[in-house]
Amino acid sequence: MKKYVVDDIKENFLGNAVLLKRGRGFVYRQVFPSCFTDGMRRGDVVCGLGAKDFIIPTAWVYRGRLDLTIEPVSEYRIKKFISDRFGFCDGIYFRYALARALWGRGITPTMNSTNNLRLFLHSNKTR
Repeated sequence: MKKYVVDDIKENFLGNAVLLKRGRGFVYRQVFPSCFTDGMRRGDVVCGLGAKDFIIPTAWVYRGRLDLTIEPVSEYRIKKFISDRFGFCDGIYFRYALARALWGRGITPTMNSTNNLRLFLHSNKTR
């Protein structure tokens, strides 16, 4: 898990472009949906999960909200998503963040993380 500090937020037609800083000089710009950045302010902490082999984190966590950079599209990818994209610690934190995101949407999470991911992806489509 890598922690980033919000430096600037700009609205555009896709959502909100957020300038994230990590450490002294590393700057990263990411476009998030408007529902993810609702209430986000300068100085808030956003966590990036799952960047073990990739430059861009697979999932972003902010105040109980979850945003997936890469969404699985097939049943096989949904089953293997957590084991393929996250390390051990990031995988545990992702499962926790996934359950919190489901609770925030009014959905009771199950004990199976694959089913939770299916519920999360389906609730994204209905919004």
